[in-house]
Amino acid sequence: MRFYDFYIQYKILSKELENEEKHNLPRHRIIILILIAVLTVFSITFIISSNPIWFGIMIILMVLSCIIIYIYENRINIMENMLNTYYKPYSKNRVNKCLDLLREYNINPEDTEKLDLLIAEAVESQKDYDYLNSLTNTIKSIFPVIISMIAFIAGILKDNISGNEMLSLTLMALIFVVVLYFALITLKTVIKDVFYLDYNYHSDLIKDLRQLKIFYNTDINNTTILNDSTSTFSDISTTEEAKQTNQKSNTKQHNSSLNHKKKKQKKISH
Repeated sequence: MRFYDFYIQYKILSKELENEEKHNLPRHRIIILILIAVLTVFSITFIISSNPIWFGIMIILMVLSCIIIYIYENRINIMENMLNTYYKPYSKNRVNKCLDLLREYNINPEDTEKLDLLIAEAVESQKDYDYLNSLTNTIKSIFPVIISMIAFIAGILKDNISGNEMLSLTLMALIFVVVLYFALITLKTVIKDVFYLDYNYHSDLIKDLRQLKIFYNTDINNTTILNDSTSTFSDISTTEEAKQTNQKSNTKQHNSSLNHKKKKQKKISH
């Protein structure tokens, strides 16, 4: 067996859990997703038809929808309902399936050293799926070059344009650089969510293994310690009781022997 086999089986497990989660979405989330999808379609339509006013209205409605759902889900009764109805059952199901997977590969969930080895192997394996790592470093090195080019062009043009024009061009160039930077960051995030599936599954595997170390092993250890301490205290109390019983019996025997000797001495004197 190899780590790759273990990972593929974990990936299948994760996909099954994702499908179960999609079928168990709360009603209010389904409604809000449908609403956002409809607003997105209308927004694209208004962009194509060059209607910026309605496009702006659609964007505002989408933002308001997100704010409303955020406020709604942060109410105490809704959080309690989500915790008991969705989060806890999902967590229990996920933990149980992860435990079954570990046992299938003859890995003891209580063996934290073996779990650490799995986490380390997952971290190393994840690097093979980080396709944008080189692109990120390239983007970081490009921006100083762009800024240097803007400064160079500004130095050439400063004698041919007025001060106000120079200021406006500089501001436009800075805005362009900032917008380009955030556009690339957004693009990277979208690409990671859509095309970085194996990278993300590795992240989920690492998280699940760490959760098992934190919660599953802690519960077992606490139970073991409690049982050990209880048995220790019971042994101590039993030993103390035995000592007290022995002391009492010895005292009684000693007193009875003294009384017997006294009676003999009285008979002899008579």
